[in-house]
Amino acid sequence: MLGLVVASNLVLFFLFWELVGLCSYLLIGFWFFKPNAASAAKKAFIVTRVGDLLFIVGMAVLYTSLNGTSILNGASPLSIQFIITKAQLIALTIGKVKLGIVAVLLLGGAAGKSSQFPLHVWIPDAMEGPTTVSALIHAATMVTAGVYLVARVFPLFYYAAPFALYSVAILGSFTAAFAGTIGLVVNDIKRILAYSTISQIGYMLAAIGFGGIVSGSTPIGYAGGVAYGMYHLIVHAMFKALLFMCAGAILLTLMDLRDTREMGGLWRKMPVTITLMFIGAITLAAVPPTAAYYSKDTIIDAAWVYFIASGKTVAGFLPWFFLSTGGALLTTLYTFRMFFRVALGKPRSYLAEHARDPPVLVLVPLFFLAIPSLILGIVQRPFYSYVEQSSVLPHLVGLPVVPPLAVSLVPEIYLVIGW
Repeated sequence: MLGLVVASNLVLFFLFWELVGLCSYLLIGFWFFKPNAASAAKKAFIVTRVGDLLFIVGMAVLYTSLNGTSILNGASPLSIQFIITKAQLIALTIGKVKLGIVAVLLLGGAAGKSSQFPLHVWIPDAMEGPTTVSALIHAATMVTAGVYLVARVFPLFYYAAPFALYSVAILGSFTAAFAGTIGLVVNDIKRILAYSTISQIGYMLAAIGFGGIVSGSTPIGYAGGVAYGMYHLIVHAMFKALLFMCAGAILLTLMDLRDTREMGGLWRKMPVTITLMFIGAITLAAVPPTAAYYSKDTIIDAAWVYFIASGKTVAGFLPWFFLSTGGALLTTLYTFRMFFRVALGKPRSYLAEHARDPPVLVLVPLFFLAIPSLILGIVQRPFYSYVEQSSVLPHLVGLPVVPPLAVSLVPEIYLVIGW
């Protein structure tokens, strides 16, 4: 992941991208003697290769379109610095439609790595790996690599034909709602969190997709953008790792029992672990004033701004509808469904009846993850300012459209309903 972040060329970026996939394959199949783990590792490897193929084709189209043109001036056609600083010139040289096709192909690669519809099928099976591995690759590393790719080459999407950024917005918002519907009916505690990861990554992509609002073919501003998406990525890394590690602590004391229907009453049996899990749950549900309240609700507001600025079209309305009605409501429902099943009521199995908090060594990392989950909202505005000031795009003035109070309160209304 460090190599992927510092890569200066898409080819080198892709090399580390594949090594990330290899590490994921090896970690998911850690217990290789278990047929389910071995199958899950192969499934993850094969499904993500579909996205990687689209990534390769996108690079090939961009390379062949730019190779030999005068705008290179000695630069590599696949240099990331060249792409982000000369994106507008690239669009004029090869055409906005072709650049849009390149962008959508790169988005296909991001969808595979970040488990977005329809390449989302590998991540639930990846829960066969150790829980610490799940926390690592599903909260802050592998599955967010696709979001990072789109954010890294954002100017390419911005100056391409409008369908490029809209594809990012609609794919992310639809996946957020779609994964939430599945999270409502899954009983395996780790799979619930896996579908939650798919949904939250959809928020990140959608936010980046709101980073370019066009009028005709002219960019007129942004409702969200890279700053919004990357801020939620950081916040999500904290609370999702916390939830996965809490699930791991529960599995440790329940002898790997994963079915939430056989738990119950664990708040009395494991008070420290479940209290920390409660912090993760309310952060995932974006309860004020947790960090996700600032990151996720801001994205939903940005979706409304996008709808208004796009001319109040049905196409502009869909991302807001998916993120608010689908994403926010369903997130609240599946989050508290999981938590109440696990923590409240009476123990529904022998193992739950005799559960206890794990050793201190297991609990210490949970405290370090719980603290930023609660307070990371304080860095929201400084983070936005930093990203916008360091952007290679021309300065864009945020659109003056502010969501009405009734619209801004929709996620909180759904929060109360879900509770």
